[in-house]
Amino acid sequence: MMMGLLTKSLSVSLIALFLSLLPLLQIKAHARDTTSSLNVASNETDFRALLAFKSTILPEYRQALSSWNESLHFCHWEGVKCGRRHERVTVIDLASRGLIGSLSPYIGNLSFLRELSLFNNTLTGEIPAELGNLFRLQKLNLGINGFEGKIPPHLSRCSNLRDLRVGRNKLVGGFPKELAYSMPRLISLYVNDNNLTGGIPQWIGNLSSLEDFNAAGNPLEGSIPNALGQLKNLRALWLGSSQISGTIPPSLYNQSLLITLSVPANRIGGSLPPTFGFKFPHLQLLQLQHNQFDGPIPLSISNCSQLVQLELDHNNFNSVENDLGVVVLENGQFRGVLPDSVGNLSISYLALGLNQLYGSIPSTIGNLVNIGTLAMNNNQFTGPIPDSIGHLHKLQRLEGAIPSSLGNCRNLLLLTLSGNNLNGSIPRKLFTVSSLSITLDLARNLLSRSLPPEVGNLNNLVEIDISENGLSGEIPSTLGRCVSLEYLYLGKNFFEGSIPSSISSLRGIQNLDLSNKNLSSQIPRFLETFILLQNLNLSFNNFEGELPMKGIFTNATAISIVGNYGLCGGISELRLRRCTTEKSRKRMSLLQTRGITVALVAIAVALEVIGVITKDSFSKVTYGELLKATKGFSSRNLLGFGSFGCVYKGIIDQNGKLVVVVKVFDLQTRGATRSFVAECEALRNV
Repeated sequence: MMMGLLTKSLSVSLIALFLSLLPLLQIKAHARDTTSSLNVASNETDFRALLAFKSTILPEYRQALSSWNESLHFCHWEGVKCGRRHERVTVIDLASRGLIGSLSPYIGNLSFLRELSLFNNTLTGEIPAELGNLFRLQKLNLGINGFEGKIPPHLSRCSNLRDLRVGRNKLVGGFPKELAYSMPRLISLYVNDNNLTGGIPQWIGNLSSLEDFNAAGNPLEGSIPNALGQLKNLRALWLGSSQISGTIPPSLYNQSLLITLSVPANRIGGSLPPTFGFKFPHLQLLQLQHNQFDGPIPLSISNCSQLVQLELDHNNFNSVENDLGVVVLENGQFRGVLPDSVGNLSISYLALGLNQLYGSIPSTIGNLVNIGTLAMNNNQFTGPIPDSIGHLHKLQRLEGAIPSSLGNCRNLLLLTLSGNNLNGSIPRKLFTVSSLSITLDLARNLLSRSLPPEVGNLNNLVEIDISENGLSGEIPSTLGRCVSLEYLYLGKNFFEGSIPSSISSLRGIQNLDLSNKNLSSQIPRFLETFILLQNLNLSFNNFEGELPMKGIFTNATAISIVGNYGLCGGISELRLRRCTTEKSRKRMSLLQTRGITVALVAIAVALEVIGVITKDSFSKVTYGELLKATKGFSSRNLLGFGSFGCVYKGIIDQNGKLVVVVKVFDLQTRGATRSFVAECEALRNV
């Protein structure tokens, strides 16, 4: 009985305890429900922001966004990553996805976003100021697009940014002063290849964490600011082709961690201090070429033991010491055979380009085991490069001629063999050198056969120039994998077929030369979307059909299409014939099949001028001869058409080839006879 009373008392106590805790449990449950509803609302915000982003991409270029629909949670959409806890968007990575359109301002609603990479697409318009709402953002990469306007000052709100890249766009204005004190964590700043002006601001020294600064390729003007010396972590400085003048400020020589110092193609002068090499013990790339430096090249550069690329040409340096480990004899008039004794030199840089050296390259060249740069371009070397060059494992830059053993040079960054007499095929092993990232220049040689498909392995390469050779076959589709290409020169060879569709991936292309070939088919429409393309040469091919009318095709001075007689349409400045519509094709067919009168109303000389043609010099021409001359009045020979008939180009073989203009009158059209008589009278008067 006592046990029963105890049990009953315990049950009553537990019930009382539960009733006392019930309000607290209800509060917690309500809090859970509230948090859940907030998460749902927040997720809905991200969902709507992503759909808004998709809506500003042109529908025909949304292939990469095919998974962006309600059948799949947005955290599993292509290029999207979410945090595990709240399922909020933290990463959008859609680099090189072929997107064309603009960037939606609703991207600023993704408040948990840490990384946004839209690198290498074709996005235009202004960079939305709403990006400044992303206070958690650490990485922003909008490089290689077509963004216009200014760098948004609202980015100063993104105080957690570590990597900001907006290079290779169409941005204007200067550096926003709002960034001066707001980005203490910024490590990389890339604003290269835009249209920024106003110089490099002194406040750049406030970005205390900055390690990599690239402002090359802008019309900045001004000088290198002394404030760069405040960046104690600076490792790479890129300021080439920026219209900078003055001298290198003394404070910059305190940057002992520098790995890259690149300031070529400016107006920088003065002399280098004797202690230059001791200031930069970690330097690997030094580019001072095409400036106004003078005085001697300091011997202390030999202390830069990690230096792999040194470019000092086109300055006013007045002396070079052999003890330096550098021999520069470029742009001279040196003539003769390269002696075997060249292999006895203890050097890291040998430049013999633009001279008159001839004969074969000695096998002793393979003894230069410490050499990083070997320049022998634009000479008259003959025969193969010796296989011993494969012993140069430190070689990163070669300018001069081709053996398959070059495939052993795994550090090669640049290969320039232009302007020699190299023959044979391009060795496939050459394209296994994945380190090639600057230039492959084989132009103006006697190379033959096809371009190996292995060229697609060079996906970091910026420039390929194999123009003016005897290469044939089709352009390999694997070129589309070379997504870093900015300059592609394939002109004056014998390539045939069509332009491969894979070339559409090369959205960073600035100069494209496909001239003097046997290329045919239509000019692909994707070339209209290359917003960075500045020069396009398609001349002397067999392209036909309607010429595109967007993008670079709106600028008659930026394209060359001469020698493609099958093209029509295009902008008026190009003066191409009008394209034949279905209606006009039916009309021409009718003209050729019903009763017509054919008259030769004008004759012009194409190959040679034979003097003034008088009425007595006309020869009798049969209808059959005209039919043959115009290839059966082919639409490809059509020059134009009007109210009374069509005008064709033809070639008559009588006393040598003669180009003629043939007009076909439709006599069933009222007034055609009078028009014919009037034109004959006009010719008589001429």
